Amino acid sequence: MQTLIQYLAARRKADFAKLINVSNSQLSQYLSGYRRPSFEKMIEIERATDGAVPVGSWADMPAAQSGDAA
Repeated sequence: MQTLIQYLAARRKADFAKLINVSNSQLSQYLSGYRRPSFEKMIEIERATDGAVPVGSWADMPAAQSGDAA
């Protein structure tokens, strides 16, 4: 299981942000841990990464940082 940071280490973050329909700054907030994606967005990330970043990879992030409106 990879985290999104690990998955994007060798990829263009701007391209991935477009792929999952979020802004570059929103993706940056996901990567920094400032914000956690909604459950629907986590599923979209899992699909966009062909399962490399599963929904379960977000389990260790505190829920208090949650707040995705998209």
